[in-house]
Amino acid sequence: MNLLEQLFKHMTKLTDQNIEDPLEKEETMNKILVFYKSSFDVNDNDTTQQILEKLPAIYFIEEYSKLLFYRHGASDKKDKGMLHKALELVQYLNSADKTYSWDRAVLEQDILRLLDEN
Repeated sequence: MNLLEQLFKHMTKLTDQNIEDPLEKEETMNKILVFYKSSFDVNDNDTTQQILEKLPAIYFIEEYSKLLFYRHGASDKKDKGMLHKALELVQYLNSADKTYSWDRAVLEQDILRLLDEN
């Protein structure tokens, strides 16, 4: 299985299924993080600009923004910085990608809602 298929498999599991077990959800997110680290050298300390420079395609940027959003939801600490980074990535995609994405619009609104709540 190639790397893209692995990412797609794990993201689908994370987003399409209701994973009740927090350990399973964390394990799935960690597999995705390992994918981004090993494939593109993306890590938690990277700025939004660094992430954009490292990720080669819109698909990877969009999936990474979703990962940040889901990690925030699963975390006990509720790191606003993670949400801000996800929002910046989504806003970049909205300005750079000529194709409208309903999923991206919903993600942006969900992130904004969480930022307002916290």
